[in-house]
Amino acid sequence: SDLAPTTVVKLSEMLDYMLYQCNAPQVPVHKELQLLNNYIDLERLRYGERLDFSFKQSIDKPDTMVAPLILLSLVENAFKHGVSGSIKKPVIKMLLTVADGKLDMEVFNSKPLKQQADPEGYKEGIGVSNIKRQLELVYSGRYEMKVDEKEDSYSVKLHIEL
Repeated sequence: SDLAPTTVVKLSEMLDYMLYQCNAPQVPVHKELQLLNNYIDLERLRYGERLDFSFKQSIDKPDTMVAPLILLSLVENAFKHGVSGSIKKPVIKMLLTVADGKLDMEVFNSKPLKQQADPEGYKEGIGVSNIKRQLELVYSGRYEMKVDEKEDSYSVKLHIEL
């Protein structure tokens, strides 16, 4: 495929970041944003035009420090539960704002009305419980996470006092 070189570069950047660059308790938010964008680009390559996707971002200071990989888990969940298995045109809408030492992230995804079979229990919410555990360890008393799950949609709003 003509897209193979681009795909390999994005994958290698993601692996390099996850293995070598995010070993510190906190990383600059612009590095997390680059990771998110690489992941999103790969998913968009995978799903193409059948995905209705938007990601708006506003970051006042790109060097603002944040705990690594929390945001990626929210984005992964949107693709895993909102796009895979969907027959119609799935929707993912994301908004990331970092301003005045606060981070706000909203992730909305549509859900297929008919859920795929899950005999191994992969969709039991381990990702969300891991996110909450990590938030509690790193940002205890300084975060709020609201989940709104409906039959046809799922949304998460995360606020962190950095």
